[in-house]
Parts: sequence; C-alpha cells; structure tokens
Amino acid sequence: MLQKQGWRPRRTIIFCSWDAEEYGLTGSTEWVEENREMLSTRAVAYLNIDVSVVGPVLLPSTTPQLDELLLETIKLVQDPDNSSQTVYDSWVKANASPKIQRLGNGGSDYAAFVQHVGIPSTNLIFGEGMGGHFVLLILAVSCIPNGLMELLGL
Repeated sequence: MLQKQGWRPRRTIIFCSWDAEEYGLTGSTEWVEENREMLSTRAVAYLNIDVSVVGPVLLPSTTPQLDELLLETIKLVQDPDNSSQTVYDSWVKANASPKIQRLGNGGSDYAAFVQHVGIPSTNLIFGEGMGGHFVLLILAVSCIPNGLMELLGL
C-alpha cells in the first residue's frame, strides 16, 4: 500500500531468516562476518524477532542507544487486543515498574550484530515471563512420535 502511494524507505531494509540458531548462532554469525564492512559503515539497527509472540505482554530488550526510540515507537502503536490504548499503555498496565531489559549473554541472533560490529539492536518479544517459552516446548514435545518419545525418555 505504501509503495503504491510512492513511499520508499530512506535506507535499505534487509529481511533475514537465519538458519542454525540453536547450533551456536551459526547462520547470523556467518552472515555478519561475511558482511562486516558493509554493516559497520551502513547499518543503523538490528531488530530481532525470532520469538516474537508467545503471550500478550511486551518484554523488550535493547542496547541503550535504542531505548528512547523504542519508547517513542510503542507509544504510537495501537494495542491489537485493546484499540483504546497503545502498546506502551498495555505494557505499563501489565508491569508495576516496566523496564527495558539489556541485551545480555548473546542468546539469540542479535549477538553477532552487537558483539562483532557494535550495531544497536533490540529483541522484541510479546510473552509472559518464561512461561510462554515452556508452552512452546510442551507443544513441540507433544508433536514427537510415540516411539521417539520413549527413546528420549519423555
């Protein structure tokens, strides 16, 4: 729709889907290493959404450079579950003292962008603590055939 109206982004936007995240972040790390020069001179930010929705509450993590931009942005985005408020309003209501967490130990594909090239990054998840991740694990385990379940001791 925006393209039909003549809108174009001021910068190139690259959408990536990484392979081998569970095996040492191999896909994203290799890509960053192969494109280090271009990234270090042209990249503005990396937005990680590999576990984007596992619940209703925003759980944002960023590098400090993106704190203000994140807050400004979520104040503009309508909450899809409650059209009378923004994502920011819902985040504040769901948390007594909402905080933007820091990207930490490199547990996702943002790691190479932050640690190898120093690109400001954010990891956006809608969830409810770690409970959402456990639900996904249970759903994945329930899809394993019975013979394999026995072999795994599940």
